[in-house]
Amino acid sequence: MAHQCKIFLGQIRHHLVSAKVRSYLKLCTTLSVEKLASFLEVTPEELCTQLMVLKVCSRQTRWVEGPLVSGTRVSVSDVDFCIKQDSIQVAEHKVGRRYGDWFVRNIGKIEDILDRMSEKPTAA
Repeated sequence: MAHQCKIFLGQIRHHLVSAKVRSYLKLCTTLSVEKLASFLEVTPEELCTQLMVLKVCSRQTRWVEGPLVSGTRVSVSDVDFCIKQDSIQVAEHKVGRRYGDWFVRNIGKIEDILDRMSEKPTAA
């Protein structure tokens, strides 16, 4: 029982660290390993280990057809990244709401309203 508890607590620690790392990764598209390590107060080597654990834990096998043991490995995380030299490059999978599109659409609506208001004669 103590061994199972130790394994469980180790996994919980990894999840806590992973959540903190993911939150930093969501902020940037490119970040140096040293800078992120300093934010997390760990060594760059420890950070690389944590990043690899996060990468492995965020993938699962997707089965489409064929034998049950077949399938392709896919990312199930909303953030994917790769480490090139001393830089972390981040690609966000989950497309968030595009604020620029929202503003452009609403600016167009406001312009239409203003055009209609200027066409109507005002009562004096």
